[in-house]
Formats: sequence, structure tokens, C-alpha cells
Amino acid sequence: MYCIHCGKELPDDAKFCLNCGAVVESAAPVVQRGVCETPAAETEPITAVTVPQTETAVTEVYEKPAEPEGTPSAVKVMVLGIVALALSEFGIPGIILACIARSNARKREAAVGPLTRMAKVGNILSRVALPVSIAFTVFWAIYFIVVISGVLFSVSVYNREMLDLFRSFDGLM
Repeated sequence: MYCIHCGKELPDDAKFCLNCGAVVESAAPVVQRGVCETPAAETEPITAVTVPQTETAVTEVYEKPAEPEGTPSAVKVMVLGIVALALSEFGIPGIILACIARSNARKREAAVGPLTRMAKVGNILSRVALPVSIAFTVFWAIYFIVVISGVLFSVSVYNREMLDLFRSFDGLM
């Protein structure tokens, strides 16, 4: 016996399909124990109706829909989000990867529909990585400005002290 909804083979005594949960309407007549009120001559013969099942009909129902060509995979979106967050402390590389991950997540959502769990994780990580990367970019810019100005200041102070030292030697000779 087969389920008429999903085509799965069922035990003969099944009342529900184990695959899809549909109620099984058995082809065998329901026999009630007790007294039969209708004489045997007046009953109509019961014929079994078989529903032809083809393998293609069953595989078409459960086949995973193909993704359009060029759609970024969910794994790619997640990996880009992780790498963007990992590189966010370096500033600009984190910004670039976060933007790429966000772009891929948007392309996937437009092509396939709602994001899967992995793609959602990548999208969230890229959303976190972008402001963190921007903050680190500002930090590194200020840091290098302070370091370069400090080096230039110390060089100018060193040059002034050396000049004063040479002038003092000129006075001795």
C-alpha cells in the first residue's frame, strides 16, 4: 500500500503516513464485528482502486530547487563575515570584506529568498564588522598622526640641542 499524498510505501495496517502524516484511506473495506443488518445478496462488490505512482512525480515534489547561476552560496557569505570581523582591527581590509559580505548576502536574498542560518550569520557578522572596522581605521589614522608628529617633534628638539652644543664648542675655540 502506498500513500496517495507522497507516494511512500506503507505497512498494510497503517492509519497515518509515516513520511508526511496524512490520514491513510485504506482500500480494504472496514469490517465491523457484530450483526449485519443488510442481507449478503444486496451488498455491492468492493473493488480496489490502485493509484499509479511514478518515480518522477515523487522526486519532483522533494527535489531541491536549483539556485540561479551566479548566486553566492550561504557558506561564502558566512566565511566573508567571519574574515571581515577578524580583519576589522586592521581597518580598511575589514571595511572592504564587510562590504563584500553584505553585498553577497543581498544578492543571495534577492535570488533565493529569505537567508538561511549560515547566510544570516555572515550578514550579521558583516554588519558588526563594518562599524568596528571604521572605528579601527580612525584609531590607526590618529595613532599614526600622533606617532609621526611625535617623531618629527623629537627630531626637531634633538636638532636644536645639537645646534646649541655645536655653538658652545665654537665659543671654546
